[in-house]
Amino acid sequence: MPRVIKMPSAEDISKAWEEAIGRVPAKYLDRVEKTTGFKDRAIAGEQTYAAVMQRVISEGRRAKGLSLISDEDWKRGVREKGAKRIADGMRLGAAKRKAKYEPFRQALDGLTIPDKGADPIENARNIVPVVVEALVKKKKEVLGISS
Repeated sequence: MPRVIKMPSAEDISKAWEEAIGRVPAKYLDRVEKTTGFKDRAIAGEQTYAAVMQRVISEGRRAKGLSLISDEDWKRGVREKGAKRIADGMRLGAAKRKAKYEPFRQALDGLTIPDKGADPIENARNIVPVVVEALVKKKKEVLGISS
C-alpha cells in the first residue's frame, strides 16, 4: 500500500527555525574551527562551480582570489563577522525562507510514495525519484519554466 509524506506545517517549521537561531552561532563557529583544507577543497570544486559560474571561472577570478588567502584568513573572517551575524541573518531571512520554501513543502505534503521494503538501495531507487520529480516540477513551476 502506498504511503504519504506528511510534512510539518509551515508554522512548525518556522518555529523550529526561530528556536534554532540561538543555537546556530556557536555550532557554526565550532564547525568552521574544525574545518581544514577549505581552500584546497574549494579549488578542487572548480568544475562544479564552473557549470554555474562559467564566466567567472573562464576569467580565472575565483582561483586567483582563493590563492591569495589561507585557511586562517577564512576562519578569521568567520570569527570576526560570520559567527556574530548568522543569527541576525536567519532572523532577517525567516520570512523570505518561509515564503520561498513553502511551495516545496506543499509539493511534498501529501505526496504518495511507494512502501519501503527490506532493501535500502531499492527503497532509494523507488522513493527518491518520486520526491525529486515532485520538487523539480515545482521548481520549474516557481521559475515559470515550461517543459
